Amino acid sequence: MGYLVTEQLPTTEDFRDPERDIRHLKITERYAIAPKYEGQAIGVIKEVPVVKTYDIVPVYTKEI
Repeated sequence: MGYLVTEQLPTTEDFRDPERDIRHLKITERYAIAPKYEGQAIGVIKEVPVVKTYDIVPVYTKEI
């Protein structure tokens, strides 16, 4: 239905605190979505309910 375009190449941000011996590293990248065929393949679906969903919490049992 569209193209996934790289808006920003991966960049890194580095934070260092030598007094506390802390180092943080963050990698950021951004993407954008562009429709194909000038958006002619995009349609509208009416009367579809949108609800919040949650993943099922896994249940761990202890085997004897």
